[in-house]
Amino acid sequence: MEPIRPGEGSRLDALDGLRGFLATMVVFHHCMITVVAPPSFAADPLFWVAVFSPVHLAWAGTQAVYAFFVLSGFVLMWPHREAIRTQWVPWYVQRLTRLYLPIWAGAVFSYGVYLCVPRPVRAGMSDWLLLHVGPYSPGDFARDLSLIRYTDPILNTAYWSLRWEVVYSLLVPLVVAGLLQVRSRFGAFALAVLLLGLIVLGADSSGQLRQWDTLRDALIYLPMFFLGALAAQRAAQIRQLIHRAERSRGAITALWVSAIAALLWPLQWQTAGLLRSLHQAIAAWGALLLVILFAFSSSGRRIGQMRVPAWLGERSFSIYLVHGPIVISMAYFLYPGGLPWVMLVTAAPLAIGVGALFFACVERPLHAVSRDLGGYVRKRLCAGGQKAVSPPRALNGPSLSPTACEPGIATAPETVGTCLESGDRKSAASRPAAPGYA
Repeated sequence: MEPIRPGEGSRLDALDGLRGFLATMVVFHHCMITVVAPPSFAADPLFWVAVFSPVHLAWAGTQAVYAFFVLSGFVLMWPHREAIRTQWVPWYVQRLTRLYLPIWAGAVFSYGVYLCVPRPVRAGMSDWLLLHVGPYSPGDFARDLSLIRYTDPILNTAYWSLRWEVVYSLLVPLVVAGLLQVRSRFGAFALAVLLLGLIVLGADSSGQLRQWDTLRDALIYLPMFFLGALAAQRAAQIRQLIHRAERSRGAITALWVSAIAALLWPLQWQTAGLLRSLHQAIAAWGALLLVILFAFSSSGRRIGQMRVPAWLGERSFSIYLVHGPIVISMAYFLYPGGLPWVMLVTAAPLAIGVGALFFACVERPLHAVSRDLGGYVRKRLCAGGQKAVSPPRALNGPSLSPTACEPGIATAPETVGTCLESGDRKSAASRPAAPGYA
């Protein structure tokens, strides 16, 4: 099997463009669900088409989050897809500060907006909009900062997904060690089927496990990260399959159509009552296929490397963190006139603009802080003579790389980005090549 050569790592820059598309879909999604969908085509033809046709893909926010989960699993596994030694303590320090510091800053912004902008309840408001009304104390705010438990949507409607980013980050060493034991194509395929089955199990038990909501959600969401990690670990084989498909325009087109169709399946148009328990699994499969196409196909790379999606992708984490309170505030201010269409030309651009400012003034400096903290801990461990901890070596796999504590040896930098975030390009450029560095 032909390996992925070092020079090919830059091709994964297209994943930044994918982040940009996904973040925009989430923003549009929250703008659109500020009002109730029309009951029929005659009630509001334009809105009905936007909801019950493939146009819905442009604002399929839930499916975009699924793709973010898959992308996180892919990116975090990428530098560990071979049996290299990793210092997990500094990795944890850098990863968790990379997540928590911007999230906490975004939470302060969200709470400030909540305190400053009134949210009056009016007749006809959507159930989603009403989720963001009610008392929210400083104690509630402090409790939500951990992200480990349920996060109140009053603070920020998007923070529920960040909980699973944190949980998965804590599991990464176990995931790396486990996936390095998957040695065959059949084993990888069987594992993928098992993970999709867990998603189906979680979705099917949604009515029976209400007292165990966390377990149910874990069955649905964590396998999406694992699917992305599995794709990264089997990247050489997947890349070869994609290159074969690209020899036929019909084959690569069929893959794109399959990815889009799978993402559209759970959206409530025509298929709403068909195979309901499979909805999340089908969408997760579509999200996985989308990530693979952006990572390895020439068409995906061309799309992902376009200037506007790449710019949005670099700022996607910041946009994700701050757009919620802006969309909510604009909806309460404008309601009911012009919703949701006015939201798309007011709240959405404003959220993206504020996200860009947040990236420049908050996220990028905090990214540097997390990088410095990880480097400091790594140096302290090296000075103390601690050896790096490596995952078990796969049978007939590559030999272990030397640890960064050994003089004269440079190992690949740790990848600590998330599906929702993109790294500081300038700082990343100064590092050794690290495909998918975020």
